[in-house]
Amino acid sequence: MDLQLDGKVVLITGGSRDRARREKPEAFAAYERDGFPMGRLGNPEEVADIIVFLASAHANWINGRNIPVDGLEQPVPFQPLEN
Repeated sequence: MDLQLDGKVVLITGGSRDRARREKPEAFAAYERDGFPMGRLGNPEEVADIIVFLASAHANWINGRNIPVDGLEQPVPFQPLEN
């Protein structure tokens, strides 16, 4: 896909939760259920919609912002995985 950003910089941060889902499925299911008002994580298409918008001319006046695309993630206890 050829994306002309005309000097814009769109930085995408975040990561995969696949390892946590695989290694601690019950804890991860509770995290999804209790940590998000919609009871699930967003899908790649939902995140891509925001990226496409930010790269478009419709977002010309958005500068230097951190825009969370997290489904209003709530702090819930989740045991981090050990390395």
